[in-house]
Amino acid sequence: MNVGKRDGIRPADVVGSIANEAGIPGRDIGPIDIRDDVTYVSVPADVVDHVIKSVSRSRFHGRAVNLTVAGGGDRTTGPKPKRYTPPGSRHKKRGS
Repeated sequence: MNVGKRDGIRPADVVGSIANEAGIPGRDIGPIDIRDDVTYVSVPADVVDHVIKSVSRSRFHGRAVNLTVAGGGDRTTGPKPKRYTPPGSRHKKRGS
Protein backbone atom coordinates (compact mmCIF):
# COMPACT_ATOMS: atom_id res chain seq x y z
CA MET A 1 0.00 0.00 0.00
CA ASN A 2 1.36 3.39 -0.86
CA VAL A 3 0.35 4.88 2.50
CA GLY A 4 2.24 4.73 5.78
CA LYS A 5 3.11 6.43 9.05
CA ARG A 6 3.34 9.86 7.41
CA ASP A 7 -0.31 9.43 6.43
CA GLY A 8 -1.32 8.47 9.97
CA ILE A 9 -2.13 4.87 9.06
CA ARG A 10 -2.60 2.40 11.92
CA PRO A 11 -2.92 -1.40 11.83
CA ALA A 12 -6.61 -1.08 12.70
CA ASP A 13 -7.11 1.09 9.59
CA VAL A 14 -5.53 -1.54 7.37
CA VAL A 15 -7.46 -4.45 8.89
CA GLY A 16 -10.72 -2.47 8.81
CA SER A 17 -10.30 -1.49 5.20
CA ILE A 18 -9.49 -4.99 4.01
CA ALA A 19 -12.24 -6.55 6.12
CA ASN A 20 -14.87 -4.02 5.03
CA GLU A 21 -13.94 -3.47 1.39
CA ALA A 22 -12.89 -7.02 0.47
CA GLY A 23 -14.99 -8.97 2.97
CA ILE A 24 -11.93 -10.77 4.36
CA PRO A 25 -12.18 -11.68 8.06
CA GLY A 26 -9.68 -9.74 10.16
CA ARG A 27 -8.33 -13.02 11.60
CA ASP A 28 -7.18 -13.99 8.07
CA ILE A 29 -5.03 -10.90 7.68
CA GLY A 30 -1.38 -11.56 8.47
CA PRO A 31 1.46 -9.36 9.67
CA ILE A 32 1.26 -5.64 8.97
CA ASP A 33 4.46 -3.61 8.57
CA ILE A 34 3.80 0.13 8.49
CA ARG A 35 6.77 2.20 7.34
CA ASP A 36 7.05 5.93 6.71
CA ASP A 37 5.41 5.98 3.28
CA VAL A 38 4.46 2.37 2.52
CA THR A 39 2.60 -0.43 4.31
CA TYR A 40 3.09 -4.16 3.81
CA VAL A 41 0.29 -6.53 4.72
CA SER A 42 -0.02 -10.29 4.31
CA VAL A 43 -3.26 -11.81 3.09
CA PRO A 44 -3.99 -15.39 1.98
CA ALA A 45 -2.65 -16.05 -1.53
CA ASP A 46 -6.05 -17.07 -2.84
CA VAL A 47 -7.56 -13.63 -2.10
CA VAL A 48 -4.70 -11.32 -3.12
CA ASP A 49 -6.25 -10.24 -6.43
CA HIS A 50 -9.64 -9.70 -4.81
CA VAL A 51 -8.11 -7.58 -2.01
CA ILE A 52 -6.12 -5.47 -4.47
CA LYS A 53 -9.19 -4.88 -6.65
CA SER A 54 -11.50 -4.10 -3.71
CA VAL A 55 -9.22 -1.97 -1.54
CA SER A 56 -7.73 -0.01 -4.46
CA ARG A 57 -11.04 1.84 -4.71
CA SER A 58 -10.79 3.09 -1.13
CA ARG A 59 -9.08 6.06 0.48
CA PHE A 60 -6.98 6.29 3.62
CA HIS A 61 -7.24 9.58 5.46
CA GLY A 62 -8.35 11.24 2.24
CA ARG A 63 -5.57 9.80 0.11
CA ALA A 64 -6.22 7.36 -2.74
CA VAL A 65 -4.47 4.09 -2.11
CA ASN A 66 -2.46 2.03 -4.60
CA LEU A 67 -1.94 -1.66 -3.86
CA THR A 68 0.59 -3.93 -5.50
CA VAL A 69 2.13 -7.30 -4.74
CA ALA A 70 5.43 -6.75 -2.92
CA GLY A 71 8.45 -8.19 -4.67
CA GLY A 72 6.48 -9.08 -7.78
CA GLY A 73 7.45 -12.74 -7.39
CA ASP A 74 5.43 -15.91 -7.14
CA ARG A 75 2.78 -15.37 -4.45
CA THR A 76 2.24 -19.06 -3.78
CA THR A 77 5.61 -19.92 -2.26
CA GLY A 78 7.19 -19.14 1.05
CA PRO A 79 6.22 -19.70 4.64
CA LYS A 80 2.69 -19.10 5.83
CA PRO A 81 2.54 -15.65 7.46
CA LYS A 82 1.68 -15.31 11.13
CA ARG A 83 -1.68 -13.79 11.88
CA TYR A 84 -1.87 -10.23 13.13
CA THR A 85 -3.34 -9.96 16.61
CA PRO A 86 -4.27 -6.43 17.67
CA PRO A 87 -3.00 -5.45 21.12
CA GLY A 88 -5.44 -6.26 23.91
CA SER A 89 -7.34 -8.86 21.90
CA ARG A 90 -5.49 -11.94 23.02
CA HIS A 91 -7.73 -14.53 24.61
CA LYS A 92 -7.14 -15.44 28.22
CA LYS A 93 -6.71 -19.10 29.04
CA ARG A 94 -9.65 -20.65 30.79
CA GLY A 95 -9.12 -21.72 34.36
CA SER A 96 -6.23 -19.31 34.92
